[in-house]
Amino acid sequence: MQKPDLNYWYQYLEKDKILYFKYNKCQQMEDEEAGTIADFTNEILDIIDNNQVEKFVIDMRDNGGGSDKYLNGIREGIKERKINKAHSKKL
Repeated sequence: MQKPDLNYWYQYLEKDKILYFKYNKCQQMEDEEAGTIADFTNEILDIIDNNQVEKFVIDMRDNGGGSDKYLNGIREGIKERKINKAHSKKL
């Protein structure tokens, strides 16, 4: 329920080793300070690379739908990350 005015945002919960990504709207934010969706994707992947992230949560409950093209970079980046390989070994 936090930050409903943002199209997307994330928070790293270090204690729980969870990266929480809230995806409210399938649209790049217009705020220049927010940067591009590519910048945002790089931030998320950097968090995963440089922290002990064991779980990555994508919360889309408030997303009304649209193109998922903005998730492609994250999806592709996760495929090559340790978090994905660690999980697949458990299955």
